[in-house]
Amino acid sequence: PQTDSKIIQRSDYKFTYCEEFELPYFVKYTVNKKAVFGLGDRENSRWKSDPLVDTKTGANSDYVRSGYDRGHLKPAAVSKTTQDHMNQSHLFSNCSPQLPAFNRGGWRSIEGTVRHIVGDGIQDSVIVYTGPILTGITDYIGSTNKIGIPKYHYKTVLYGDSSKAYAYLCPNEKLINPYSKYIVSIDSIESLIGIDLYEGLSELLEK
Repeated sequence: PQTDSKIIQRSDYKFTYCEEFELPYFVKYTVNKKAVFGLGDRENSRWKSDPLVDTKTGANSDYVRSGYDRGHLKPAAVSKTTQDHMNQSHLFSNCSPQLPAFNRGGWRSIEGTVRHIVGDGIQDSVIVYTGPILTGITDYIGSTNKIGIPKYHYKTVLYGDSSKAYAYLCPNEKLINPYSKYIVSIDSIESLIGIDLYEGLSELLEK
């Protein structure tokens, strides 16, 4: 059961980790103006194993010549508050195998849409859960570890003032525009992953 997994807290996000697939069940983070407009520099960060995961995480060698990107779950673009936050976004506990056409295309655009809720001043903050759907995994990458290849990824969005909530459910493939076609209810994501992400959230808020 996913809810039995230990929650691991980093300075700017938290997550639970699944050893079976070497992937997180979810990564939770808050997007605010410091995260978007800070000075953390992606060019000075390198992917590393996460020392807080006792059972160890994936490694660079697992992705080499795999055909999959090291796909951020908490994006580097919202990890700019400090250089330490940027570095932590490059830990393999915050990563899943994503096809380049997905990671560099539609998923990146969806990340940008969520980021601009704060960047454009619509909200002061947004609370996000994101991760791979771990059910249905049949394929793996990895020469050092056996990392599951998710067929789907999700991202849930709650406005900081709790005025609006919704989610995206996307196949790990090239997405078709408009990306709004991938919007679903948060309740549907919670049913898929078996976790109550926003406890007490009224379904009436979801639009």
